[in-house]
Amino acid sequence: VDNYLGVSEIGTSRLSVSSFGNVLWQGQAYPTASQTITPSKQLTECTTGWVLKFQRYIVGEGIQDSHYQYVHIPKVHVLNHNGAGIAIALGFSNSAPAYRKYIYVYTNRIVGNDQNNQDGSQNLALTGVYEY
Repeated sequence: VDNYLGVSEIGTSRLSVSSFGNVLWQGQAYPTASQTITPSKQLTECTTGWVLKFQRYIVGEGIQDSHYQYVHIPKVHVLNHNGAGIAIALGFSNSAPAYRKYIYVYTNRIVGNDQNNQDGSQNLALTGVYEY
């Protein structure tokens, strides 16, 4: 095992943070400009930020048990750019390799963009926000 830490021996201790994975919001949203996600804990109160969960969505059927993807939103974003937009590239399939979601992240909420349900982006929905 390569030692990239610059120490002579790497211990076997594990970092365990009990709050990692706490569900702060569940539902389904593209999200569009009229959809606001309000997690139960502010971004700045989390250890490192929020993790957003996206998954497959079929119009008329709802969320599907596939195409899961997770995106980290670091709390440093709102400390320096509160309310500024974030472009998220999400993979989908061989024939449509990626879709974009655009969200505005604030200390206490996420606001969507009307492009999030167009041009294939409607095939994926935000279904969870977790503490990280």
